[in-house]
Amino acid sequence: MTVHFHRTFHIGGLQGEESEAARADIERKEMARLASPDPDAGAEHPSLPDCVCGQITAIQMEVEQMLGQAFMMEGMTVPRLHGVAIAVREALVNAFVHGSWCDPEELVMVSVCVEAECRGSSQSIHLAAVVADSGDGFDRSAVPDCTARENLERPTGRGICIMGHFANPEWNEKGNVCTIRQSWEQTPGHREEGAA
Repeated sequence: MTVHFHRTFHIGGLQGEESEAARADIERKEMARLASPDPDAGAEHPSLPDCVCGQITAIQMEVEQMLGQAFMMEGMTVPRLHGVAIAVREALVNAFVHGSWCDPEELVMVSVCVEAECRGSSQSIHLAAVVADSGDGFDRSAVPDCTARENLERPTGRGICIMGHFANPEWNEKGNVCTIRQSWEQTPGHREEGAA
């Protein structure tokens, strides 16, 4: 038996007064950052407007709920799901900050598919989350290694590293679509968490 859950979300796409309020929020945060004694300290992405942060957090929570529901339906032991939801969150933040250049009118789409499968005594859950922005993309090989000594003090640049720690992110050739995959399998007497 196979059960599918599928949801599509977006962040940004704001118009009119919502867009103006988001732009004012970005400007206020940027001015506060520049006025601080250490402009590079503090929030990882101070240019994220509160309304977009709220959208991203809601999607992260929905991913966790979808996965939790799939595990419970299959009667499987629920592993820690927060990590893979953080990977989806990082992909959304990167798409908004780098792909949409923090423009609250630009849309970032995420399509989340969770599949629960039971074959005999073997059960598995598969997640695929596709995050797409309309930006120019990036060259993954040109991204500095966040674990290199010279990059340890940088206030940004850890998103891709975090994503890779919790899941298996892949990008299209252009670099503007990120697919995060994760699988979990359980058989009687054997429990495997987060097998990629």
